[in-house]
Amino acid sequence: MSLFSRAHRPDRKKAERLVTEGYVHFREGRLDEALSRYEAARKADHGLAVAHLDAGLCRLDLYNRDAARLDAAAREAALSAAAEALDAAVAHDPTSWRGWRALANVLERRLQWAAAEDAWAKVVTHAPADGTERAEAQRAVAALAHKAAADRARQGALAALKDDRSADAQRAAATALVPFLDEATIVPRARALAGTLWRRAGELGEARRLLEAAVVEDADDVEALRELASVCLAQGDLDAALRASLDAYRRQPTDAGLVCNVGVCHLGLGALDEAAEYIDIAARLDPDDPIIQRAKEALARASRPS
Repeated sequence: MSLFSRAHRPDRKKAERLVTEGYVHFREGRLDEALSRYEAARKADHGLAVAHLDAGLCRLDLYNRDAARLDAAAREAALSAAAEALDAAVAHDPTSWRGWRALANVLERRLQWAAAEDAWAKVVTHAPADGTERAEAQRAVAALAHKAAADRARQGALAALKDDRSADAQRAAATALVPFLDEATIVPRARALAGTLWRRAGELGEARRLLEAAVVEDADDVEALRELASVCLAQGDLDAALRASLDAYRRQPTDAGLVCNVGVCHLGLGALDEAAEYIDIAARLDPDDPIIQRAKEALARASRPS
């Protein structure tokens, strides 16, 4: 056996000793020292579930202690680290209801509603029948039902936007969003997502209705404006496409694609000088973009004397 292999062999006794030391620090309120021991135990033997569990629980206590003085990014990083430890805990011991309960609380704080509901369901399965934990978990599952359903619809919509998804899958995902179009805190940009899915599925009328509503809700949603312009172009409504393209361009004037879209709309309307201005800017921003190159070629053809 090589020195490298021996150095990385799990050391269960060392890990258990470190967990015990961490527990002493934890009980006496020295959370930072406790976490140091728990993390060392995780390194000593990654298969020791209690080391991951105690590290995750300690990180949660540290989060509760420090959250008020942390900015949003630091709070998210702290919760992410707690979730990582607790994920490892339940992976090594799937029957650990304490691990699942702690993970459920972290997931709720991170607004991961579907995953939180799943974690609470694991508590229902594994918590002792003679305690209060199972009933608590059942109440949590019921309270999360609507949010979890909305979260799953959002996840399904994002998955259906991938290039390999069929039109039927996109229609199904858009339809699943319908009950949650007004749940902005759970499904951000719900109408924009649904409209984009309908556009990709070829349902332009429904796509336009939703995208127009999306940009009324948020006039700075550049992606919704981009999608709306595409729908209007496909429908032959060049004036509406130009309005949406200009709105998007004004919000992100250095985005070559948005600049090009304005030029293409002018080109379609026969305004060749304006088309040339915007397509030239787009080409300078991104000279290798094939769509911009095609727009330049179309402008050159339109500019030739008949």
